[in-house]
Amino acid sequence: MHDVLIVGVPLLMILAGLFFNNRAISDLKSESKDVRAEIRDMRIETRARFDRVDDRLTDIYRIIGEHEGRLQALERQR
Repeated sequence: MHDVLIVGVPLLMILAGLFFNNRAISDLKSESKDVRAEIRDMRIETRARFDRVDDRLTDIYRIIGEHEGRLQALERQR
């Protein structure tokens, strides 16, 4: 009986630890999948925002070029 307690209790504790540890690992894996999905979504949104900013800057540079051309034409008229 004494041998059963000496061997059995630590063995049960180890098995219980393994069970709870595996459950925690699976929870961690599902959490990491959620975080990866959120990061992917944020990257997509950030890329879309940068594309919109790039489009706006292109328009601004086009307008600046037009204005510079008009200013040069006005200066030549003087």
